[in-house]
Amino acid sequence: MPSALFIYHTGHLDSNGGGVQACSREYFAELEVAGFQLTPVEIPSDRRLLTRLRRRIWADPYSSWTDFDDAVRRVLAADPHPEWVFINQHYLGPLAPLLQRVLPAHTRYVMLSHGLESTDYLHEMREIGEGPGASATAARKLMLGQRLVQEARHLRAFDHVFCLSDFERGIEHWLGASRVTMIPRTVTPAPLDWRPEGMRLGFVGTIDHYPNREGLLLFLREYGQLGGRGEVRVVGGPASSGKALASEHRSVRYLGPLSNELLEQEARTWSCFLHPIFCYARGASTKLATPLAWEIPVATTTTGQRGYRWTEGRLPTADTPRDFALLADSMLEPSRAAEAREEVRKVARSSPTIEEIGALMRSALGIG
Repeated sequence: MPSALFIYHTGHLDSNGGGVQACSREYFAELEVAGFQLTPVEIPSDRRLLTRLRRRIWADPYSSWTDFDDAVRRVLAADPHPEWVFINQHYLGPLAPLLQRVLPAHTRYVMLSHGLESTDYLHEMREIGEGPGASATAARKLMLGQRLVQEARHLRAFDHVFCLSDFERGIEHWLGASRVTMIPRTVTPAPLDWRPEGMRLGFVGTIDHYPNREGLLLFLREYGQLGGRGEVRVVGGPASSGKALASEHRSVRYLGPLSNELLEQEARTWSCFLHPIFCYARGASTKLATPLAWEIPVATTTTGQRGYRWTEGRLPTADTPRDFALLADSMLEPSRAAEAREEVRKVARSSPTIEEIGALMRSALGIG
């Protein structure tokens, strides 16, 4: 088995957490199935006073969060002669050229991308449903350009990049990566005892994350104008954002964050899981795996399906807020929801397995 280091930020292999943890654990499991003997190397946040002060002034993810001298020491202590180095997430990417100076020349480097930092930063500059507004400051424009330059610089040190969506494969190539392979999400079926009640539609997510916030707001505005029949039950935080949604949109019932057990009890009563994403956020849409695993009806968008591949079934899809509102309301009809559920089942059960992804990784890296 080839010896390999799996370098990741503190907490990103935890069994709980959100999309970052889910994708990190998937990458780790897939590499193990691919035949790598992985040694995890955990890199903490840089908590030095001077670094924290610098973050307040200029919060650059590629230089403000990691003590790279300490990271190099941790890597050397774990294994000074690895055959492979897998770096989890782009903001640890600047570590690769530093390791090239101290590790053997034969060591190969692979980026396990969750998406580029520049991609979501651009979304933070956008108006709701629009491009960057006229109010975008010169400092923010400079920060965006700096991130792109840093990404192009550290990508030169990598022999291969694994990424989570087709559109990001193109961006990685544009920034200079020579070899890029898209790694589709896996889905592990865990069906709920689906018993919809009343006229419930459900949403789960971090409400102030820009792509989630934008998609939910655009949908709710259209749903209100449409006179939608359903109650939109919103799960997630922060509470201030959820309460604001409930006060501004009569269709919203804010439930707050829920434990996994309570969320499953709640979701089994929904006619449909709503997944309104109208922009190309970075990485894969990790949240989509949840209703697919539960095998309950879902309404999504083309951009909401990024990062997934399957061979059977079609997900109910609408690509404008108006069409999405109409689709969501149609899911309140029992026959329409039942039909959608059957398609979701087909999608979930024809998605790639971890074993198939492991074989894809071996092939991409030229390992026989």
